[in-house]
Amino acid sequence: KNVTCFSHHPIGDYVVMGSDDCTWSLHDIKNSQLLVRVQTKVAITAIEFHPDGLVLGVGLANGTVVIYDIRTQEKAITLEGPVKDSTTTAVSQIQFSNKGFHLAVAWEGQEICRVYSMHKQNQFVDVKMQGVAVQSICFDHYG
Repeated sequence: KNVTCFSHHPIGDYVVMGSDDCTWSLHDIKNSQLLVRVQTKVAITAIEFHPDGLVLGVGLANGTVVIYDIRTQEKAITLEGPVKDSTTTAVSQIQFSNKGFHLAVAWEGQEICRVYSMHKQNQFVDVKMQGVAVQSICFDHYG
């Protein structure tokens, strides 16, 4: 198993890791303890805690983003990525806005960054780069 991504919890005592063996795991870094491991059906390529620490965004190799309730490890929302030429690509990056109202997602080799509304649970806007794949995404501090 190879760790493909990780994210620190907002309070700093926890870290979540995604891996290519289709699992994500939550660890207490203060006590060096594995708290939970969750199996998915697809390799995990991106992972990010919501600013409130209660929600987790998990990007998958099939282009889908799954939002989990960290307390129960249950799927809360599934967001589909863009389809280009009848294929999907792996999620390369996930970023919640600082207030957690929006979620930005980028896909490997894609010219698009999609912003989702976390309140309405749907696509909010697509930001398209002209001829350049999105390499990095970030919200400003007012997000």
